[in-house]
Amino acid sequence: MKTKVLLVSLFAAFSLNAQVEIHEFINGQEVGNDLCGDQITLNVTTDETHYVKLSIKNISGADQEYVIERLRIEEVAGWEDGLCWGPRPDDFFVGKCYLAAQMSTNPWTTPSWNTGTPNYTPVPMGDQSYATLVIDIATQGPGCGHYRYFVKEGNTNIDSVDVVVCSSVSIEKAEGISFSVAPNPTSDIVTLGLPSNDGNYDVRVYDVKGAKVNLPSMVNNTLNFSSVLNGVYSIVITDQQGNSARRQIIVNH
Repeated sequence: MKTKVLLVSLFAAFSLNAQVEIHEFINGQEVGNDLCGDQITLNVTTDETHYVKLSIKNISGADQEYVIERLRIEEVAGWEDGLCWGPRPDDFFVGKCYLAAQMSTNPWTTPSWNTGTPNYTPVPMGDQSYATLVIDIATQGPGCGHYRYFVKEGNTNIDSVDVVVCSSVSIEKAEGISFSVAPNPTSDIVTLGLPSNDGNYDVRVYDVKGAKVNLPSMVNNTLNFSSVLNGVYSIVITDQQGNSARRQIIVNH
């Protein structure tokens, strides 16, 4: 369960003339006011992966090439964050998703998926065109994490939006189970490293929209992702006592 509050941030805009618009993107539609220079706050009461989906629009009057830089302002031990970034529509599959393990530096900028220089490949955006930024923050225990996402052209900050997640999960509730997934990323088969091999776990898989994904039944602690589209998925296991844990995985065929 979570509630959401939009707050005006105190930091200044980077440009007198707006070059982008940032809106929440829900059910395929832009909603609410322009969030450039503003803050989204999520107040959560469950340990899971929480998503913020944003629409970025180029209103500069010219073609641009943008990257995203993530800055962790306040970190909570044990929490993880990832993101997906790409044009909309993405006819040429330029968009990519990144796990927390791939975003270990702070700040971190969307990297190159090509060889050569520069060390990042920006998303090309024509004037009045759109891109989508999906932010995922996996909480584990109580605390408040503060993240800032810059839209950049080269080394220049164009604009930004802050995301703050505050969890009120009790320490007792946060003490749960843990498991591993490998390989990650994967093209098909994933092996789960479960706390025990007694098989008494409920295992479910969800996409970035929170919809349950139906996979073939787990065999010898393995899941087969060969039938799903490329993207980021969450694997959730629950034991007989109701303790649960979640891990994210990138599928790239």
